[in-house]
Amino acid sequence: MSNGSFQRLSWRDISPFGVEVDYDLRQPMTPEEQAAFKELFFKESLLVFHRQTLSEDEQVRVTGYLGPITPPEAELRRMEAVGAQGVVEFSFHSDYSFGAEPIIGISLHALDVVEGESYTRFASGIRAYRALPAELKAKADSHRIHSSMMAGRIEPGDEIPQHWPQVIRDVVMPHPVTGAPILYVIEQHAVRILDIEVGESEKLMREFAAYLFAEDSIYRHEWVNGDFVVWDNLALQHARPELSTVTRRVLQRATVATKTFFELFPDFHFDANFSLEDKKVGRWAKAPT
Repeated sequence: MSNGSFQRLSWRDISPFGVEVDYDLRQPMTPEEQAAFKELFFKESLLVFHRQTLSEDEQVRVTGYLGPITPPEAELRRMEAVGAQGVVEFSFHSDYSFGAEPIIGISLHALDVVEGESYTRFASGIRAYRALPAELKAKADSHRIHSSMMAGRIEPGDEIPQHWPQVIRDVVMPHPVTGAPILYVIEQHAVRILDIEVGESEKLMREFAAYLFAEDSIYRHEWVNGDFVVWDNLALQHARPELSTVTRRVLQRATVATKTFFELFPDFHFDANFSLEDKKVGRWAKAPT
């Protein structure tokens, strides 16, 4: 059990992973509390705080206890359920997993939501790797995977455009802080497992996905005003449903990252035909109705 406390911080387990933390985040943490907060973050992967009222600067301060903050000109700090990017479904993904240096952590703070009307789901690559049977674990340990920014919009076997951000890495990635092995097969971005046939790659990724996205292994967070949720973007994948019927969903965002998107991908450009319509949303994990 991970229930515990340290100075002004106290926390308790939530299922199937993560902790709820009691603390008024408007109050700056002592250096010792900051260290405990950071240790808890990397141990539990997801921290949930309720009844918070944070300005953007306060959210940046809190999230910054975990590492370098992405500057405001390089990221979207306010997320609303309007426009194409604001309402389309996003299948499970890990931000910048298609690059050499994915985002480290992400925080969202509910500024103005209709309570219980929208949610975000989380799946743990650390838990999934631990749950793999020995035969699948051996396969995961021995393969590499090709990931791309827009892989969810590509049919198996199709070529990925050269200018799209993409990377090849091991299927199992050690966490850079804890060393825990992560099954890093990202639903939205996985292209194929290398050195096997396309059909076998699809089959093997589906087998991994059965452990990654088992319904009893997913944490679903229903947004309530004042919620502050911060998660380890390497350990976890996150997803949201289509939002066209959502009345209000205004979330404030801050991220921890070593590099911005265009520092990582300086040659990226949008195609004239680029669209957020994703024909393979939910390729392995179906969103609840």
